[in-house]
Amino acid sequence: MKRRLLQILAVILCFASLMTCQILASDTEEGEVMPLWDNIIGVYCEITFEGSTGVAVGSVSTRNVGTEIYARLELYRTHWLFGDTLLNYWTAADYDSVSLGGSFPPTDGQEYKLILEVTTIYNGTEETRTFTDTITYHASDS
Repeated sequence: MKRRLLQILAVILCFASLMTCQILASDTEEGEVMPLWDNIIGVYCEITFEGSTGVAVGSVSTRNVGTEIYARLELYRTHWLFGDTLLNYWTAADYDSVSLGGSFPPTDGQEYKLILEVTTIYNGTEETRTFTDTITYHASDS
């Protein structure tokens, strides 16, 4: 009886863990998996370090020709006690694809967060998405 109860509990835990790890995706014609976004087909949001220079980059491309894109890329320095401090931001608006970003001087041991907020409009359908990247700069890694 105790063994049977443990088996049932194990099945319930497996099912519960699978339900918390859902990823919304669809099957494309090419057999690849892609996110279920209406207008956005590709997004890139990343912080990298090249020596003693930090580089924040964001880009968005859309599925349909003539899609309006409004993007804002924000770079923050994070702190567990004082919260996030906005260091810089970049904005862009265009059709079909947008790339934006810039460089910054990082501080050793400091964590940085990049937030890309994107709004696309196609045929009256507006889609807003937010993407983030967080990384800590270590001068010894450069």
